[in-house]
Amino acid sequence: MKIIKGFVALLISLNIMFGVIVMAAPAPAVGTTCYVDTKNSCVSSSTGKTYKAGDSIKYMTVRNNGTVCYCIEPGVGFTRTFYRVSKPTDNSTWLKMSAAVRESVALTAMFGFPSCTAAQLGVSSNHDAYAATQAIIWEYIIGERTDPSQAMGKRGQGLKGTPAETAYWNILSKIRTYKSDKRYTATAETSTELFVLTTASASTEQGLLYYTGKPPEYVESKGSIAVYKTGSDARKLAGAYFKVTNVADRNQSYILGPTNADGYASLGDVVYGTYEVVETVFPNGYYAGDYRTSWTVVLDDSAPNGTVVINAVKQTAGPLTLSFDTHGFMLIEANQSKYCIGPRGPVRITVSEEKKEKKTRAKSTKSKVAARAAA
Repeated sequence: MKIIKGFVALLISLNIMFGVIVMAAPAPAVGTTCYVDTKNSCVSSSTGKTYKAGDSIKYMTVRNNGTVCYCIEPGVGFTRTFYRVSKPTDNSTWLKMSAAVRESVALTAMFGFPSCTAAQLGVSSNHDAYAATQAIIWEYIIGERTDPSQAMGKRGQGLKGTPAETAYWNILSKIRTYKSDKRYTATAETSTELFVLTTASASTEQGLLYYTGKPPEYVESKGSIAVYKTGSDARKLAGAYFKVTNVADRNQSYILGPTNADGYASLGDVVYGTYEVVETVFPNGYYAGDYRTSWTVVLDDSAPNGTVVINAVKQTAGPLTLSFDTHGFMLIEANQSKYCIGPRGPVRITVSEEKKEKKTRAKSTKSKVAARAAA
């Protein structure tokens, strides 16, 4: 039994210090109570010394669970006791902060450790990643930081020159990128994976925060584009191909087709936007004629699925045009093709060519007369 306990303790230590993955129990649920270990120092992987960001940083986790927690009341004393789990929006400690601070603290938890691993934050130790996350949370809460683009606050200065500084800037960079997207809305605190812990006893203790999800990301809304290919006689046509191109980014293009026996072809998982649909291969025996070969389809929330009905002209039904050129050649034009048939009789010569021929004969006769005179 002692050997087993010792092995478990070793695994927990490795997980905390070096990011070794150890299976943990599910995080405490809303309405339950849990015991938080608040005495473990957060130490630098390079020096082994405790990190300080104004206050000493403690590496706090839920006992027998491993869920990582962060202090959201810097400077307030606490003891080792039970905490009650609640949603942030139902917690008075959380609501004491302004909406802007709550949003920033929530985003720090979402893009900090352990949502992002130590390696993803550019460090080798969980403690380095933890210290960076805690320092940024404190900066927002005490007003040293209001934006991820600002310079390092006083709390962050305690990490300068340590491995945690790398994680510090990487977290802020991730938050800045996320917030700069036009789709960003300040709703981080409403995440179902964000929780606040406050004391379950009569004593006054620090509020704690933990996040159990992955870093948020924008999910591209997608729809589909379908075509129905028919002939001018309403016959359904197979074998047509189309090129679908995003107007905003012409490097983003797709091949749609071939159409099946019902004249139908579709393309799914197409990101919302404006697309140009161009027919590139016509069904056998057909061509475009006077019909269009390019269409515009817009995919958005109001119309996530675009449909285009496309007609074609059968080649054998096209108009036939006959004409003759000045040399008597017959010209035949049909279905975008041209044919030429030579004359069976004498070639008709135009007036200008006839005059030229007379001049040539006259010149030849004059040369012969001059030659005889010289003889």
